[in-house]
Amino acid sequence: MLNNIKYVVQKARFVKINHPNLNNFVSKMNLSNINNFFDSDVLNKINNYEKQMNILFIFGCMNFRFWTVVDSENKDLNSSNRDKKILKIINNLITNNKTKSLGDYLDNLSLTKFAKFFYFIPYSKERWQNVQESGLILRYRFKDSFINLLKEAGFDALKALSLIIKFFPSFDDRAVYDGREVEFHKRAQILLYDIANLNTGFTKLKNIDKLIGGADYKIPQLLRHLGILKYSKDLEKKIDNKQLIAPGTYEEIEIRASTLVALDIIKAKLNKKNKSINTMKIDRYLWILSKKIKNMKPHHRTISFFY
Repeated sequence: MLNNIKYVVQKARFVKINHPNLNNFVSKMNLSNINNFFDSDVLNKINNYEKQMNILFIFGCMNFRFWTVVDSENKDLNSSNRDKKILKIINNLITNNKTKSLGDYLDNLSLTKFAKFFYFIPYSKERWQNVQESGLILRYRFKDSFINLLKEAGFDALKALSLIIKFFPSFDDRAVYDGREVEFHKRAQILLYDIANLNTGFTKLKNIDKLIGGADYKIPQLLRHLGILKYSKDLEKKIDNKQLIAPGTYEEIEIRASTLVALDIIKAKLNKKNKSINTMKIDRYLWILSKKIKNMKPHHRTISFFY
């Protein structure tokens, strides 16, 4: 995936990486006290790792675009509390499922009920459609449990990623730049990373360090704030004025690709300091940091259900 993403950065016209600012940021990074996002009582109190994985899988189907055109972000809950609330509701839905099949239950869950359960987040219809479609595929292709996908992949993160994007269309996040196919697969990678960090006794995923990170809204917003990403004047104006940037445009692809290349460079520099760290942990570090900094300039606004 990373080769074509690096090609985008080499040819980029709207986004550049400022390497001196990146080096300065890396020299000040402190990763020692970062916690895994799901180190909480929401999932870790569930003594069934198969259920934990199914909860995270359903969450992964819903994990996109929590902002609206009217408001740049959902303001009712901060993102951590919001996600915990979503996880709790999914857990309750699975626990209270009286049918034999999780896929059947999700397929029969009406949009009205779904929207009532998740009233506090936008785009109920799109999330519901993802959950219904993915639930049926999970049932018929992977015998109603996400752990069967991992078993088929030999608990290898890269093989699992390939299976996810092959069988679940809502996770297949890619674009075309200069005639080359560019693969991002943000939600699929985040799903696998979160599963790898569950506090369970099951076999840890192999090759989790080969994942390249999640290209979303918040991390490029932070990297711009830090002076690591530099935008063209026209792109800056669009973002600052909260104009929509169409999905699949060179501008959007360059923002996402430059974010991932910056993550890869940060990882390489940290590993040179004998700090063994994977890109997904850096991704999580930056995402959490982005939530702590106030008064940043707006994030780019692209109507996409991939991130």
